[in-house]
Amino acid sequence: MASGNIRYRNANYKLRTMICSITKRNARTTAWITKRNARTTVWITKRNARTTVWITKRNARTTVWITKRNARTTVWITKRNERTAVWITKRNARTTVWVTKRNARTTVWITKRNARTTVWVTKRNARTTVWITKRNERTAVWITKRDARALQ
Repeated sequence: MASGNIRYRNANYKLRTMICSITKRNARTTAWITKRNARTTVWITKRNARTTVWITKRNARTTVWITKRNARTTVWITKRNERTAVWITKRNARTTVWVTKRNARTTVWITKRNARTTVWVTKRNARTTVWITKRNERTAVWITKRDARALQ
């Protein structure tokens, strides 16, 4: 899958972009969410490295592609019988993610060996908050759908 380039300067490639601020202590990670042809692209940049997350919606299946350097982690999100199963494949290992919905809160449990990473996705007042907790530190990701800016 070819990665898109968000740095188009052509007026024909105006993007309706939502800015996501991902803060980690003193470092700041910027995430761009662009929408093109029913495809939502999330660009998460970290220093000199770039992690690209493609969220595609085809045939009632949402595919999230998370690429890191030369490795590719594929996240398959399928919806069957009111249950959402997320498969995260890494090489020959498989990580299971359970997505539960309780009281307007979606909890994503990502288990890795003996460690557990919890992702809370809350929706309040047109704001989607993603809480990613790792050990004792918490990373808050705010995804707002207001005042979308167009990149030219």
